[in-house]
Amino acid sequence: MKSNYLTDKRLTRTQQARRSDIIEAAVRVIDTEGFAAASVDRIAQAAGTNKSTALYHFATKESIYDSVIGSLYQQGEDYMGTKLVAATDAHERLRTYLDANLRFIATHAAHVNAVHLILENRFSAYSLPDGIAPLCGILRDGQVSGDFGAFDPEIMALAIRSVIDGFSFHIGGQADLERRIDEIIALFSRSVTAVKESSCPSKK
Repeated sequence: MKSNYLTDKRLTRTQQARRSDIIEAAVRVIDTEGFAAASVDRIAQAAGTNKSTALYHFATKESIYDSVIGSLYQQGEDYMGTKLVAATDAHERLRTYLDANLRFIATHAAHVNAVHLILENRFSAYSLPDGIAPLCGILRDGQVSGDFGAFDPEIMALAIRSVIDGFSFHIGGQADLERRIDEIIALFSRSVTAVKESSCPSKK
């Protein structure tokens, strides 16, 4: 998937702003009215412009979809990167990874839903970023440092990603959100922690 939503230095600020308006309008239309309703005409109307202007910035409807997906992944990557850089050890990195992912999903629920709907209808058209490899790196580093126990990093990463991706369908209200985030962090923190051998003598 080629994301053409990204800021292009060849574009003026006005052009960049108009592209952002169109992407945001596409998110609103897909999220509230469904994928089938997201024609170029409807997206342009929601953006306060016309079809010709929308097609000037995005050659096709599919390129708008590309940018809706690309913008979500890029925003998520930027948000995660800012949070993770401050983490000092393996446990904090994992907690931060989980917390930042879940909060990003909760605060971008409409955009996440729009991406779900696009992928449900056009999944074969996209090659999505690999979310497993970076997480495997965090888990392996924790094992090397002795903070994490023995487990298959890839299987654990798949389990974590499955919970995070499924979370977008079950966000709930603010109070429930905090509880769910805490529970998910606690679950995986326990799952990866190295089991310490007991110092107590075994009973015969």
